[in-house]
Amino acid sequence: MKIFFTDTFTIPLPENHSFPKDKYSLLRQRIVEARLIQPGDLRIPRPAADDDILRAHDPDYLQRLQHGKLTEKEIRRVGLPWSPEIFIRARHSAGATIEACRSALNEGIAVNLGGGTHHAFSDLGQGYCWINDSVIATRAMQAEDLARCILIIDCDVHQGNGTAAILKNDPSIFTFSIHGKNNFPFHKEKSDLDVELVDGTDDAAYLEALDKGIIRSLENFKKVSIHTSNKPPIPLFMHFIAFLSQLSFISIMLDSKRIKSVRFIRYLIYPKKEVTMKILALNSSPRANGQSKTEIMLNSLVEGMRAAGAEVEAVSLGEKTIKPCAGCFSCWTKTPGTSIHKDDMTQELFPQWLESDLVVYATPLYHYTVNSVMKAFIERTLPVLEPFFIAKDGRTFHPLRQQAPKVVLLSVAGFPEDSVFDQLSSWANFIFGSNSIYEKALVAEIYRPMAEALTIPYFQEKAAGVLAATQQAGREIVTSLTVAEETMAGIKQPMVEDPAAFLELGNLMWQTCIAEGITPREFGEKGVMPRPDSINSYIELMKLGFNAGSANGLEAKIQFNFSGEQQGSCFLSITDGSITGRQGSAIKPNLTVNTPFEVWIDILTGKSDGQQMFLDQKYTVEGDLALLMQMDQLFGKG
Repeated sequence: MKIFFTDTFTIPLPENHSFPKDKYSLLRQRIVEARLIQPGDLRIPRPAADDDILRAHDPDYLQRLQHGKLTEKEIRRVGLPWSPEIFIRARHSAGATIEACRSALNEGIAVNLGGGTHHAFSDLGQGYCWINDSVIATRAMQAEDLARCILIIDCDVHQGNGTAAILKNDPSIFTFSIHGKNNFPFHKEKSDLDVELVDGTDDAAYLEALDKGIIRSLENFKKVSIHTSNKPPIPLFMHFIAFLSQLSFISIMLDSKRIKSVRFIRYLIYPKKEVTMKILALNSSPRANGQSKTEIMLNSLVEGMRAAGAEVEAVSLGEKTIKPCAGCFSCWTKTPGTSIHKDDMTQELFPQWLESDLVVYATPLYHYTVNSVMKAFIERTLPVLEPFFIAKDGRTFHPLRQQAPKVVLLSVAGFPEDSVFDQLSSWANFIFGSNSIYEKALVAEIYRPMAEALTIPYFQEKAAGVLAATQQAGREIVTSLTVAEETMAGIKQPMVEDPAAFLELGNLMWQTCIAEGITPREFGEKGVMPRPDSINSYIELMKLGFNAGSANGLEAKIQFNFSGEQQGSCFLSITDGSITGRQGSAIKPNLTVNTPFEVWIDILTGKSDGQQMFLDQKYTVEGDLALLMQMDQLFGKG
């Protein structure tokens, strides 16, 4: 059952306003915490388009509503202050009901947690309702030829007066409202069927009246449908607008073929079994011990998923034995659904994969796609398919033997451009996307360019923001099977102010590795420093190597006057635990270092001892000598 929600779209209200806007998020939170549904069934809807809205509302009203041209009297009638944000929210609320109707046609039932804006008339709003989602959605179903005759059952304590008024001359949509006789609105419109309840009606009397009302509605509606449509059988929707757990209005769309009674409906809304999303998180990076940026990103994603209530099994594929596919097709013929290999994939990983609701494929970018370990794993999932051929939307497939898990793809790269992931994304969408046998299995693609910056202290604040957004993505995937645009923007936010300078330092690192005959891993383990070859690269290196924790409120300017291989000046400014640097001369520096460039770089990279070189007068200093002695702590080496 798909549940659509809109509480992520703000309702800006004055302080102490009477409208309880938090009820929408509280309802979603309660549903998630109680595990009443599959976590991945929560969805953020698309907004209703103008064409959708105009099927229920006057063009003049929509124009004035959209551009904030309503009179004060019209706004007071609604009871909410107009704003662009509140209209965006209204669009998404109506869009949620449209999408819930479509989903109900496919699955039998769907829910909009923020629906029920049934007081809106065609040319005016009322009672916290700007536009009427019930009419917008039902007429959208008719326009899309998904339903001809529709039944709306309104179970709110208030009569659906706007719905009744808009549809009073439309025989193709039958309206049934069961509501409080003495409650708002005090001037009632005439629905096709109205059942008014007196104050103090108890649960048993209410349910009996509702059951009888549904039976009467179905009998009358069937008579109407015979005269208004020549296309049997006609899908019939029942649109419930109810008050659930004293928290929020919801709209429930049901395919009539699945409905027996209102008690069956209550069973659908309150399932007895708690549901936990099972996730298999696969890491194919060969690195470990904090060096793997793939692992760093995946750990944050998994943390968010677990915080949202998912059961996550994290597996490092490098620790498993996964033999390559033999290409023998035994898993299709001799042992259908089972590989001939007796390795970790067959005995452990593939069964886990089949039992999972969602799998995370986390891989470093190798030759612009997944690495060989991940590719081997994915190839070994072949037994989930059957050998036969089927055609779908112009493509030929092998049919699924059983349902496969949803997919999240996570990858990192050292290059700065997002486009380095284009080939991987194209491949992933071809295999797992909407036009594949896996039927929209691809839930999210999480890509982090220039990922090397994640472990550099100078970028720790930006890295924390990226990882926090990745953790939030984990929560959103579990609760809604989507990642919000703002969350994805946080993951992909620029971390490096000057990518060209960062890449230049990367070149220096590789040059140093080649010169020293070491690998990048050994470079890090031995604490080797790249050797700057220019004043500008020296500035950038010092910024990256700055240890803010050792600054302790220090405010200082350090001037360097270079001679020798590189001639010129630069200075570093330390303030409030941050550092900046530029070429030129500082005004009133605390410390000035006069040195041949190559001498100072030898000291920086550990080729020479700084104190001994000072005693040998290979360089001179002016100013705060204590600051000179502190540079080892401020920059690691120097």
